[in-house]
Amino acid sequence: MADELGTVRVREKVKPGFFARLFSGGKEPKAQSQGKQQTRKSVMDFGLSAGWSKEEAFLCVLLAAALADNTAHELELEEIDALFHRLNIFEKQPKDKITEMRVKVQEKLRPDLTKSMKPETWKSAAKTVTKNNLGAAAFANAADIVFADRVVESEEVEFLRELITELGVDSQANDIIRVIKLKNHHLD
Repeated sequence: MADELGTVRVREKVKPGFFARLFSGGKEPKAQSQGKQQTRKSVMDFGLSAGWSKEEAFLCVLLAAALADNTAHELELEEIDALFHRLNIFEKQPKDKITEMRVKVQEKLRPDLTKSMKPETWKSAAKTVTKNNLGAAAFANAADIVFADRVVESEEVEFLRELITELGVDSQANDIIRVIKLKNHHLD
């Protein structure tokens, strides 16, 4: 079977747009230093020992998809907002609770808006998503968010590859990506 992510047309990096800069606190994200090896911290070091609710974990994966290229584009954030109205997992959540949950998850995922998100955070959320049998749904919606702005960056492809592994959706990933590409008219 062909690797659908391998056929995704990836765009070269461009300066983030107005809304992406707003989401990142008005500052452009700094690139990670490739010369230095970063030390890995345990998930416990980030205050995540309390765990995730399935709704928070699902939302964390969605927000991580929007931040995969270090900028959350307006269309990606609009897609997340639309999902609050469409997905069963969020249907019983009052609007004020959704707002509260979003702030909480964003603070865990990217507490310092001048830095990149913490992969350890979304990976711990992915474990909760998987335990609740929501892996394929989370992956499909995360992929949809990545494609929402009609541009796929190399960091987003790498994020999706890692997400496939973390959610254990290897057997379904190609079909999901194929459908998302068709849905968004993404040409190879």
